[in-house]
Amino acid sequence: MKVLASLLLLVAEASPVIHAGGTVEPVGEERLIVAESAGRIARIHVVEGERVAKGQLIAEIAAEEAAARVAVAERQIEVLKAERALLLAGQRPEERRLARARWEAAEAARARAEGALARAEALAARGLLAEDAREERLRQAEVAQAEARAAEAAYALAEAGPRAEELALLEARIGLAEAELAAAQAALAKTRIRSPLDGTILKLLLREGELVAPLDPKPVASLGDLSSRYVRAEVDELDIARLRPGLRVEVRSDAFPEQRFSGVVERVGLRMGRRLLRSDDPVERRDARVLETLIRLEDGRELPIGLRVDVRIYPEP
Repeated sequence: MKVLASLLLLVAEASPVIHAGGTVEPVGEERLIVAESAGRIARIHVVEGERVAKGQLIAEIAAEEAAARVAVAERQIEVLKAERALLLAGQRPEERRLARARWEAAEAARARAEGALARAEALAARGLLAEDAREERLRQAEVAQAEARAAEAAYALAEAGPRAEELALLEARIGLAEAELAAAQAALAKTRIRSPLDGTILKLLLREGELVAPLDPKPVASLGDLSSRYVRAEVDELDIARLRPGLRVEVRSDAFPEQRFSGVVERVGLRMGRRLLRSDDPVERRDARVLETLIRLEDGRELPIGLRVDVRIYPEP
């Protein structure tokens, strides 16, 4: 094994060019758009190859139940706010005027009854009125006084307005209903699948009528920014010492045999990993450790996303 590693190191040192395999990807990598809510795809609003803006509606999940919950919550808030307005308004002006008139009438009746009692007591003291008659005037005065107090209390209640405890309870119920509305609106919003960025629809992965499962959600579409192209290359561990951002790169593809695409190393990975791309080379080390390297292409916008390419990185002498 040591002999083999030494031979590979000699070959690497003898070849100034770093060879690697890679795949074409859009700016910021290809994005998979996944629904946040389970259900049936009711409508797709885009087609493959269409340019979309961040936040644009891509698809909708059937949302009859979620929309109904929003409507119910909105009506509940309307009812509670109407109750609050009624409570704050208190009794109507006509009812308050009637309560005052009853209080004034009761006060007048009390005054008459007390006057009659005073005269009866004066006559009884002179022996000119029977005791039973005096006691009757006393009972009438007590009744009139009680009625006057009740009428006064009724008038004060009509003028006082709602109690603070009643208003606080109603405000709490309104707050709870508004929280329920916000939750219902959030659930409804999750049935609207929107683009997370400006880009192009690369592929639609679901069609109208298909189901999005809650435990295994499938992507609805793939999206990418095609303003330029990048290549994600896997550089063998024997070559990583010669890597650095800014190195010149040449990219080739069997799909475009007569063309060469130029690029620049933009970012070198920080963590080694196993090789994911396989070639037909029988001497390729399957167990090799590689370092992902991101290459920005200066041309090659005709290269499709996901295309396998051969990369040649030219270290500085």
